Amino acid sequence: MLRNEIGWFDMDTNNTGSLTSTLAADATLVKSLLAERLSSIMLNISITVTAFAIGYKLCWRLALVVTVTFPILIAASIAEKEFIKGLGGDYSKAYSRAIALASEAITNIYTVAAFGSEDMITKQFSSELRRSNKKALLRAHITAIGFGTSHCLAYFSYALGLWYSSKLIKNKESNFGDTLKTFIVKIFTATTIAETFGVVPDIVKGTKALESVFSILERITEIEPEDSISL
Repeated sequence: MLRNEIGWFDMDTNNTGSLTSTLAADATLVKSLLAERLSSIMLNISITVTAFAIGYKLCWRLALVVTVTFPILIAASIAEKEFIKGLGGDYSKAYSRAIALASEAITNIYTVAAFGSEDMITKQFSSELRRSNKKALLRAHITAIGFGTSHCLAYFSYALGLWYSSKLIKNKESNFGDTLKTFIVKIFTATTIAETFGVVPDIVKGTKALESVFSILERITEIEPEDSISL
């Protein structure tokens, strides 16, 4: 990266604050992709296959009913996680601009003081933070509504499974132990599947972050520092 020409660093998107913020965030995403997410997906696939086999072996009727509610359970779990994240993309960008502004101001503090630009920098920094505050307020309302809706759907699925379990026990089509084991295993399986779907966006982000990091590190400079002709 340090081999790039001076003009590249003069661009607004390539100032010191933006580059350090981008590389730090993208490096974390790449680590998360390679070290954590892929191993979690393989683990969840193994758990899901095993749980399906156990559930259908113990009580296939209940397992089938709970499996039908999987879309609701998975959607509720994924929605809950997404509402927790809120408007993460725009929120992060707003803070990134504020951090870049503060970093540039501190790095060039003598220049800022010489031109008496302290008030202007402070106003710009406050403006960036106000944008983040608006996003946070909106996220709080969306999160509250999302939590209520997702939990309502999940509890509805639990109630259906437990009600059908009681019917099976009452009609002596299964015993309490098998129905309880099947219910717990299938609910756990739904959570596992939802977790697997939940990490897919992270993998996509990690892939894009990987491209972003290498696009910076492997950029071909327009002025080769070791080439006397370019100089």
